[in-house]
Amino acid sequence: SDKVMFYADSGCSSHLCTESIGRYLFNIEPVNVQISVAKQGEKLHATKRGSLRVKWNGKPMVLLNVLLCKELPYNLLSVSKMERAGLKIVFEKEKVEVLSSNGLVLRGDLQGNMYTVLLDVVEQHTAAAVSEPDMHRRMGHSSVHPTKELCDVCMKGKQTRTPYVDLPESKKPKRILEVVSSDLKGPLTPATFDSFRYYVTFTCHFSNFTHIYLLRSKDEAFEKFVEYEATVTSRFLTRISRLRVDNGGEYRSEQFQRFCREKGIEMEFNISRNPSQNGKSERLNRTIMSMARCLVMDSPLGKEFWGEAVRTAVYLINRLPTKALPDGKTPAEVWYGRPVDLSNIRVFGCRAYAHVSKEDRKGSLDPVSR
Repeated sequence: SDKVMFYADSGCSSHLCTESIGRYLFNIEPVNVQISVAKQGEKLHATKRGSLRVKWNGKPMVLLNVLLCKELPYNLLSVSKMERAGLKIVFEKEKVEVLSSNGLVLRGDLQGNMYTVLLDVVEQHTAAAVSEPDMHRRMGHSSVHPTKELCDVCMKGKQTRTPYVDLPESKKPKRILEVVSSDLKGPLTPATFDSFRYYVTFTCHFSNFTHIYLLRSKDEAFEKFVEYEATVTSRFLTRISRLRVDNGGEYRSEQFQRFCREKGIEMEFNISRNPSQNGKSERLNRTIMSMARCLVMDSPLGKEFWGEAVRTAVYLINRLPTKALPDGKTPAEVWYGRPVDLSNIRVFGCRAYAHVSKEDRKGSLDPVSR
Protein backbone atom coordinates (compact mmCIF):
# COMPACT_ATOMS: atom_id res chain seq x y z
CA SER A 1 0.00 0.00 0.00
CA ASP A 2 0.98 3.66 -0.48
CA LYS A 3 0.21 6.63 1.75
CA VAL A 4 -1.80 9.22 -0.15
CA MET A 5 -3.01 12.65 0.95
CA PHE A 6 -6.71 13.50 0.54
CA TYR A 7 -8.33 16.88 1.15
CA ALA A 8 -11.77 17.03 2.80
CA ASP A 9 -13.82 19.20 0.44
CA SER A 10 -17.29 20.45 1.25
CA GLY A 11 -17.76 21.79 -2.30
CA CYS A 12 -17.48 18.60 -4.37
CA SER A 13 -20.31 16.08 -4.66
CA SER A 14 -18.15 13.03 -5.46
CA HIS A 15 -14.83 11.64 -4.31
CA LEU A 16 -12.15 12.61 -6.85
CA CYS A 17 -8.70 11.15 -7.44
CA THR A 18 -5.71 12.04 -9.58
CA GLU A 19 -4.37 9.95 -12.42
CA SER A 20 -1.40 8.89 -10.27
CA ILE A 21 -3.59 6.68 -8.06
CA GLY A 22 -5.96 5.62 -10.85
CA ARG A 23 -4.16 2.27 -11.02
CA TYR A 24 -5.55 1.40 -7.58
CA LEU A 25 -9.17 1.67 -8.73
CA PHE A 26 -11.20 -1.49 -9.31
CA ASN A 27 -14.63 -2.19 -10.75
CA ILE A 28 -13.75 0.51 -13.27
CA GLU A 29 -16.17 1.83 -15.87
CA PRO A 30 -15.55 4.51 -18.49
CA VAL A 31 -17.50 7.75 -18.01
CA ASN A 32 -17.71 11.20 -19.54
CA VAL A 33 -18.53 13.53 -16.66
CA GLN A 34 -18.05 17.31 -16.61
CA ILE A 35 -17.35 18.67 -13.11
CA SER A 36 -17.78 22.36 -12.34
CA VAL A 37 -15.07 24.00 -10.24
CA ALA A 38 -14.97 27.16 -8.14
CA LYS A 39 -13.39 29.23 -10.90
CA GLN A 40 -16.19 30.47 -13.11
CA GLY A 41 -16.34 28.95 -16.57
CA GLU A 42 -13.86 26.14 -15.88
CA LYS A 43 -14.64 22.42 -15.65
CA LEU A 44 -12.84 19.17 -14.93
CA HIS A 45 -13.35 16.09 -17.06
CA ALA A 46 -13.72 12.67 -15.40
CA THR A 47 -12.94 9.69 -17.66
CA LYS A 48 -13.31 6.73 -15.26
CA ARG A 49 -15.32 5.74 -12.21
CA GLY A 50 -14.37 2.99 -9.78
CA SER A 51 -13.90 1.89 -6.19
CA LEU A 52 -10.83 2.54 -4.06
CA ARG A 53 -9.69 0.33 -1.18
CA VAL A 54 -8.04 2.37 1.61
CA LYS A 55 -6.99 2.06 5.27
CA TRP A 56 -6.83 4.62 8.04
CA ASN A 57 -5.06 3.74 11.27
CA GLY A 58 -5.22 0.07 10.16
CA LYS A 59 -8.99 0.14 9.56
CA PRO A 60 -9.95 -1.04 6.03
CA MET A 61 -12.69 0.73 4.09
CA VAL A 62 -13.80 1.21 0.48
CA LEU A 63 -14.54 4.52 -1.22
CA LEU A 64 -17.27 3.95 -3.81
CA ASN A 65 -17.86 5.75 -7.12
CA VAL A 66 -14.56 7.60 -7.12
CA LEU A 67 -14.09 9.72 -10.26
CA LEU A 68 -10.68 9.89 -11.94
CA CYS A 69 -9.74 13.31 -13.38
CA LYS A 70 -6.47 13.61 -15.27
CA GLU A 71 -6.23 17.39 -14.76
CA LEU A 72 -6.85 17.20 -11.00
CA PRO A 73 -3.80 18.21 -8.87
CA TYR A 74 -5.17 16.88 -5.53
CA ASN A 75 -7.24 13.95 -4.24
CA LEU A 76 -10.54 15.08 -2.71
CA LEU A 77 -12.91 13.48 -0.21
CA SER A 78 -16.48 14.69 -0.66
CA VAL A 79 -17.96 15.87 2.66
CA SER A 80 -21.50 15.84 1.25
CA LYS A 81 -21.08 12.29 -0.07
CA MET A 82 -19.93 11.03 3.33
CA GLU A 83 -22.89 12.79 4.96
CA ARG A 84 -25.28 11.17 2.49
CA ALA A 85 -23.79 7.82 3.52
CA GLY A 86 -24.91 8.47 7.12
CA LEU A 87 -21.55 9.66 8.47
CA LYS A 88 -21.04 12.70 10.65
CA ILE A 89 -18.22 15.13 9.85
CA VAL A 90 -16.92 17.40 12.61
CA PHE A 91 -14.48 20.29 12.08
CA GLU A 92 -13.02 21.61 15.35
CA LYS A 93 -9.71 22.37 17.07
CA GLU A 94 -7.87 22.23 13.76
CA LYS A 95 -9.01 18.64 13.30
CA VAL A 96 -11.57 16.93 11.04
CA GLU A 97 -13.23 13.75 12.25
CA VAL A 98 -15.54 11.40 10.37
CA LEU A 99 -17.81 9.52 12.74
CA SER A 100 -20.24 6.64 12.33
CA SER A 101 -22.63 5.11 14.83
CA ASN A 102 -19.80 2.75 15.79
CA GLY A 103 -17.28 5.50 16.51
CA LEU A 104 -14.38 7.19 14.76
CA VAL A 105 -13.89 6.28 11.10
CA LEU A 106 -10.99 8.57 10.24
CA ARG A 107 -9.30 11.78 11.37
CA GLY A 108 -7.31 14.51 9.64
CA ASP A 109 -5.47 17.73 10.38
CA LEU A 110 -5.72 21.33 9.26
CA GLN A 111 -2.83 22.25 6.97
CA GLY A 112 -2.93 25.82 5.83
CA ASN A 113 -6.55 26.44 4.87
CA MET A 114 -7.41 22.81 4.06
CA TYR A 115 -8.20 19.77 6.16
CA THR A 116 -6.09 16.79 5.06
CA VAL A 117 -6.49 13.09 5.68
CA LEU A 118 -3.62 10.65 5.17
CA LEU A 119 -4.85 7.29 3.88
CA ASP A 120 -3.16 4.04 2.95
CA VAL A 121 -4.29 3.16 -0.57
CA VAL A 122 -4.38 -0.62 -1.03
CA GLU A 123 -3.78 -2.19 -4.41
CA GLN A 124 -6.13 -4.96 -5.54
CA HIS A 125 -4.52 -8.39 -5.18
CA THR A 126 -5.76 -9.44 -8.61
CA ALA A 127 -4.05 -6.46 -10.18
CA ALA A 128 -0.87 -6.49 -8.10
CA ALA A 129 2.30 -6.22 -10.15
CA VAL A 130 0.36 -6.74 -13.38
CA SER A 131 1.58 -4.79 -16.37
CA GLU A 132 -0.81 -2.85 -18.54
CA PRO A 133 -0.58 -5.29 -21.50
CA ASP A 134 -1.11 -8.30 -19.18
CA MET A 135 -4.15 -6.70 -17.54
CA HIS A 136 -5.51 -5.96 -21.03
CA ARG A 137 -5.13 -9.65 -21.90
CA ARG A 138 -6.55 -10.86 -18.56
CA MET A 139 -9.66 -8.75 -19.10
CA GLY A 140 -10.40 -10.28 -22.48
CA HIS A 141 -8.84 -7.46 -24.53
CA SER A 142 -11.47 -5.05 -23.22
CA SER A 143 -11.15 -1.36 -24.09
CA VAL A 144 -11.86 -0.61 -20.41
CA HIS A 145 -8.31 -1.86 -19.75
CA PRO A 146 -6.46 -0.48 -22.78
CA THR A 147 -2.82 -0.92 -23.65
CA LYS A 148 -0.66 1.82 -25.13
CA GLU A 149 1.02 -0.70 -27.42
CA LEU A 150 -0.61 -1.95 -30.62
CA CYS A 151 -2.41 -5.21 -29.78
CA ASP A 152 -2.06 -7.73 -32.60
CA VAL A 153 -4.88 -9.90 -31.21
CA CYS A 154 -7.28 -6.92 -31.09
CA MET A 155 -6.41 -6.04 -34.68
CA LYS A 156 -7.14 -9.60 -35.83
CA GLY A 157 -10.19 -10.12 -33.66
CA LYS A 158 -11.94 -6.75 -33.67
CA GLN A 159 -11.02 -4.87 -36.83
CA THR A 160 -13.99 -3.69 -38.87
CA ARG A 161 -14.27 -2.19 -42.32
CA THR A 162 -14.04 1.59 -42.45
CA PRO A 163 -17.56 2.93 -43.02
CA TYR A 164 -18.39 4.47 -46.36
CA VAL A 165 -19.06 8.19 -46.34
CA ASP A 166 -21.50 10.14 -48.46
CA LEU A 167 -20.15 11.71 -51.62
CA PRO A 168 -19.38 15.41 -51.32
CA GLU A 169 -21.70 17.68 -53.28
CA SER A 170 -18.98 18.39 -55.82
CA LYS A 171 -18.89 14.70 -56.87
CA LYS A 172 -22.64 14.12 -57.04
CA PRO A 173 -24.25 13.99 -60.52
CA LYS A 174 -25.44 17.34 -61.86
CA ARG A 175 -27.87 16.11 -64.54
CA ILE A 176 -30.23 13.28 -65.39
CA LEU A 177 -28.47 10.12 -66.70
CA GLU A 178 -25.00 11.33 -65.72
CA VAL A 179 -24.68 8.23 -63.50
CA VAL A 180 -26.87 5.10 -63.71
CA SER A 181 -26.47 2.08 -61.45
CA SER A 182 -27.78 -1.39 -62.15
CA ASP A 183 -28.22 -4.62 -60.22
CA LEU A 184 -29.71 -8.01 -60.99
CA LYS A 185 -31.72 -10.07 -58.51
CA GLY A 186 -32.46 -13.77 -58.72
CA PRO A 187 -33.17 -16.55 -59.29
CA LEU A 188 -36.37 -16.10 -57.28
CA THR A 189 -38.64 -19.02 -56.43
CA PRO A 190 -41.22 -19.84 -57.42
CA ALA A 191 -41.04 -18.53 -60.97
CA THR A 192 -43.77 -16.06 -61.91
CA PHE A 193 -46.94 -17.30 -63.58
CA ASP A 194 -45.34 -16.28 -66.91
CA SER A 195 -41.97 -18.00 -66.18
CA PHE A 196 -39.80 -15.05 -65.06
CA ARG A 197 -37.12 -15.84 -62.45
CA TYR A 198 -34.99 -12.65 -62.31
CA TYR A 199 -35.33 -8.90 -62.46
CA VAL A 200 -32.87 -6.13 -63.28
CA THR A 201 -33.06 -2.48 -62.22
CA PHE A 202 -31.56 0.69 -63.67
CA THR A 203 -31.51 3.76 -61.42
CA CYS A 204 -30.61 7.32 -62.41
CA HIS A 205 -28.58 8.81 -59.55
CA PHE A 206 -29.62 12.39 -60.23
CA SER A 207 -33.37 11.74 -60.07
CA ASN A 208 -33.35 8.43 -58.12
CA PHE A 209 -35.89 7.21 -60.70
CA THR A 210 -35.79 3.44 -61.30
CA HIS A 211 -36.80 1.22 -64.21
CA ILE A 212 -37.32 -2.51 -63.63
CA TYR A 213 -37.42 -5.37 -66.15
CA LEU A 214 -38.33 -9.02 -65.53
CA LEU A 215 -35.98 -11.66 -66.98
CA ARG A 216 -36.29 -15.37 -67.70
CA SER A 217 -32.49 -15.76 -67.70
CA LYS A 218 -29.57 -13.56 -66.64
CA ASP A 219 -28.24 -13.13 -70.18
CA GLU A 220 -31.36 -11.08 -71.01
CA ALA A 221 -29.88 -8.22 -68.93
CA PHE A 222 -27.99 -6.91 -71.97
CA GLU A 223 -31.13 -6.82 -74.11
CA LYS A 224 -32.97 -4.90 -71.37
CA PHE A 225 -30.13 -2.39 -70.99
CA VAL A 226 -30.21 -1.71 -74.74
CA GLU A 227 -33.95 -1.11 -74.43
CA TYR A 228 -33.44 1.11 -71.36
CA GLU A 229 -30.69 3.14 -73.01
CA ALA A 230 -32.80 3.78 -76.12
CA THR A 231 -35.85 4.75 -74.07
CA VAL A 232 -34.20 7.21 -71.69
CA THR A 233 -31.79 8.85 -74.12
CA SER A 234 -34.56 9.56 -76.64
CA ARG A 235 -36.69 11.01 -73.85
CA PHE A 236 -34.08 13.46 -72.55
CA LEU A 237 -31.88 13.81 -75.67
CA THR A 238 -28.80 13.22 -73.54
CA ARG A 239 -26.46 10.29 -73.07
CA ILE A 240 -25.67 8.06 -70.12
CA SER A 241 -22.16 9.00 -68.97
CA ARG A 242 -21.35 6.27 -66.42
CA LEU A 243 -22.87 2.88 -65.63
CA ARG A 244 -22.11 1.53 -62.13
CA VAL A 245 -22.44 -2.27 -61.77
CA ASP A 246 -21.10 -5.23 -59.83
CA ASN A 247 -18.83 -7.93 -61.26
CA GLY A 248 -21.62 -10.23 -62.44
CA GLY A 249 -20.97 -12.10 -65.67
CA GLU A 250 -23.99 -10.46 -67.31
CA TYR A 251 -22.17 -7.10 -67.11
CA ARG A 252 -18.69 -8.44 -67.84
CA SER A 253 -19.67 -9.96 -71.18
CA GLU A 254 -17.85 -8.67 -74.27
CA GLN A 255 -21.19 -7.86 -75.89
CA PHE A 256 -22.24 -5.62 -72.98
CA GLN A 257 -18.89 -3.83 -72.74
CA ARG A 258 -18.65 -3.30 -76.51
CA PHE A 259 -22.11 -1.70 -76.57
CA CYS A 260 -21.09 0.70 -73.77
CA ARG A 261 -17.88 1.65 -75.59
CA GLU A 262 -19.82 2.39 -78.77
CA LYS A 263 -22.28 4.56 -76.84
CA GLY A 264 -19.53 6.39 -74.93
CA ILE A 265 -20.68 4.95 -71.58
CA GLU A 266 -17.95 4.45 -68.99
CA MET A 267 -18.52 1.25 -66.98
CA GLU A 268 -17.60 1.39 -63.29
CA PHE A 269 -17.22 -2.07 -61.71
CA ASN A 270 -17.25 -2.67 -57.96
CA ILE A 271 -14.08 -3.77 -56.26
CA SER A 272 -14.55 -7.45 -55.44
CA ARG A 273 -16.44 -8.07 -52.14
CA ASN A 274 -17.34 -4.39 -51.82
CA PRO A 275 -21.08 -4.29 -52.62
CA SER A 276 -21.39 -0.94 -50.83
CA GLN A 277 -19.68 0.72 -53.81
CA ASN A 278 -22.93 0.07 -55.66
CA GLY A 279 -24.89 0.79 -52.50
CA LYS A 280 -27.78 2.65 -54.15
CA SER A 281 -28.82 -0.42 -56.18
CA GLU A 282 -28.08 -2.83 -53.33
CA ARG A 283 -30.30 -0.87 -50.91
CA LEU A 284 -32.96 -0.46 -53.60
CA ASN A 285 -33.15 -4.24 -54.06
CA ARG A 286 -33.79 -4.71 -50.33
CA THR A 287 -36.50 -2.04 -50.43
CA ILE A 288 -38.13 -3.57 -53.51
CA MET A 289 -38.19 -7.06 -52.03
CA SER A 290 -39.48 -5.86 -48.65
CA MET A 291 -42.32 -3.94 -50.27
CA ALA A 292 -43.12 -6.72 -52.75
CA ARG A 293 -43.23 -9.28 -49.96
CA CYS A 294 -45.72 -7.12 -48.05
CA LEU A 295 -47.82 -6.53 -51.17
CA VAL A 296 -48.13 -10.27 -51.85
CA MET A 297 -48.82 -11.12 -48.19
CA ASP A 298 -51.53 -8.44 -48.02
CA SER A 299 -53.27 -9.70 -51.17
CA PRO A 300 -55.21 -12.85 -52.13
CA LEU A 301 -52.59 -13.58 -54.80
CA GLY A 302 -50.04 -16.39 -54.72
CA LYS A 303 -46.26 -16.07 -54.63
CA GLU A 304 -46.09 -16.60 -58.40
CA PHE A 305 -47.31 -13.01 -58.73
CA TRP A 306 -44.05 -11.61 -57.29
CA GLY A 307 -43.24 -10.18 -60.75
CA GLU A 308 -46.27 -7.92 -60.62
CA ALA A 309 -45.44 -7.10 -57.01
CA VAL A 310 -41.86 -5.92 -57.71
CA ARG A 311 -43.03 -3.81 -60.67
CA THR A 312 -45.70 -2.27 -58.45
CA ALA A 313 -43.13 -1.70 -55.71
CA VAL A 314 -40.85 0.22 -58.10
CA TYR A 315 -43.81 2.28 -59.36
CA LEU A 316 -44.62 3.22 -55.75
CA ILE A 317 -40.99 3.84 -54.71
CA ASN A 318 -40.65 6.27 -57.61
CA ARG A 319 -43.57 8.21 -56.14
CA LEU A 320 -42.36 8.32 -52.53
CA PRO A 321 -40.20 11.15 -51.11
CA THR A 322 -36.57 10.31 -50.49
CA LYS A 323 -33.91 12.11 -48.45
CA ALA A 324 -31.63 11.88 -51.49
CA LEU A 325 -33.73 14.61 -53.13
CA PRO A 326 -34.24 18.14 -51.78
CA ASP A 327 -37.50 19.69 -50.60
CA GLY A 328 -39.35 16.38 -50.19
CA LYS A 329 -39.46 15.75 -53.94
CA THR A 330 -40.15 12.30 -55.37
CA PRO A 331 -38.09 10.59 -58.11
CA ALA A 332 -41.07 10.67 -60.47
CA GLU A 333 -41.46 14.42 -59.97
CA VAL A 334 -37.83 15.02 -60.98
CA TRP A 335 -38.01 12.52 -63.85
CA TYR A 336 -41.25 13.78 -65.39
CA GLY A 337 -40.86 17.41 -64.36
CA ARG A 338 -44.33 17.66 -62.82
CA PRO A 339 -46.06 16.77 -59.53
CA VAL A 340 -47.18 13.14 -59.24
CA ASP A 341 -50.85 12.11 -59.19
CA LEU A 342 -51.62 9.35 -56.68
CA SER A 343 -55.37 9.22 -57.34
CA ASN A 344 -55.03 6.23 -59.70
CA ILE A 345 -53.29 3.98 -57.15
CA ARG A 346 -55.29 1.10 -55.67
CA VAL A 347 -54.51 -1.64 -53.15
CA PHE A 348 -52.36 -4.32 -54.79
CA GLY A 349 -54.39 -7.43 -55.60
CA CYS A 350 -57.79 -5.81 -55.14
CA ARG A 351 -60.70 -6.77 -57.41
CA ALA A 352 -60.82 -4.76 -60.65
CA TYR A 353 -63.32 -4.64 -63.53
CA ALA A 354 -62.38 -4.13 -67.19
CA HIS A 355 -64.88 -2.71 -69.64
CA VAL A 356 -65.88 -4.99 -72.51
CA SER A 357 -66.19 -3.05 -75.76
CA LYS A 358 -69.40 -3.28 -77.77
CA GLU A 359 -67.63 -5.16 -80.55
CA ASP A 360 -66.63 -7.95 -78.14
CA ARG A 361 -70.15 -8.46 -76.77
CA LYS A 362 -72.36 -11.07 -78.40
CA GLY A 363 -75.64 -9.50 -77.47
CA SER A 364 -77.37 -6.63 -75.74
CA LEU A 365 -77.76 -8.63 -72.50
CA ASP A 366 -74.06 -9.63 -72.19
CA PRO A 367 -72.06 -8.07 -69.28
CA VAL A 368 -70.41 -4.75 -70.13
CA SER A 369 -67.47 -5.46 -67.83
CA ARG A 370 -65.62 -8.44 -66.45
